[in-house]
Amino acid sequence: MEVTNSVRQISTISLLEEMEKKYKSIPIEAIVKQDILRQGIHFLKEVFEVTDPYKTKDYFIFSFDHIPLSELGDVKAPEEIKVSGGHFDLLPTVISTRNNPSSPYKVKKSSDGKPVLYLGETFLGNLEFPPLPAWYRHKTKNGKIPGEIAPVIEWGYLIYLTVFRNCQYFGKEEECAYCDINHNYRQQKNAGRPYTGVKDIEDILEVLSWIDSEDHTAKVYTITGGSVITSLKKKNEIDFYLDYATAIESKFPGRWMGKIVSQAWEIEDCKKFKEAGIQVYHPNYEVWDKNLFQKNLSR
Repeated sequence: MEVTNSVRQISTISLLEEMEKKYKSIPIEAIVKQDILRQGIHFLKEVFEVTDPYKTKDYFIFSFDHIPLSELGDVKAPEEIKVSGGHFDLLPTVISTRNNPSSPYKVKKSSDGKPVLYLGETFLGNLEFPPLPAWYRHKTKNGKIPGEIAPVIEWGYLIYLTVFRNCQYFGKEEECAYCDINHNYRQQKNAGRPYTGVKDIEDILEVLSWIDSEDHTAKVYTITGGSVITSLKKKNEIDFYLDYATAIESKFPGRWMGKIVSQAWEIEDCKKFKEAGIQVYHPNYEVWDKNLFQKNLSR
């Protein structure tokens, strides 16, 4: 296999074909998806001129563009792509987008004006961009747009509520190496984009009311955000996040499946969210001991 260095392999059709033969139990769709997430996508500007209205990328935690936002410019990349057909006869596969102008994966305009995906000179499939929800036309009483407060991802299935867009584990000695939450916040603010650090519960409830009345696609919401190690809004981490869960489930009981993504909590604290109506608890995978991955995962 050709490699650029000890870490990152060059993406080629032959590499994907080799992976398909080596890992027969893994669908080729998963192999292609993983490699696209690894390399990002280069969207040619021509493709943005020919598609119907679609949902563009809402920036939040783990957006993972491959170049700084200041260098990217006004790229109207979709939140996700759905690829099918092509060289591997892919089944419809949804992939989150990460902008990378140097990526070998390129989205171009086909002869009939539709977006298509190429790896080098090889046609990988026809593309769809996610539909723009009708309720995205609204603004809250505070002038916030829906994508700033309660964006949807996974083709509209998941309402993603990053209610605290910073993390109090701050600086290179504390921040998790895999996480971009603080860096992303700085990038957005430096670019002059609207990027609310702590989201107002009333704004969230207002947007959710539009989803409740107008939307039939969203099935789940996630409450997440940075860790609170001292206090935020004069509350500890448990009480801060619990307020959001309680408010949502009080106004929309059981309307969507509620999920909390946070750092690890004590069992008694988790029970508070269960009692509030949250159905899924998903602790983050912060690992402070570099030997833990090898001990627990490299068996």
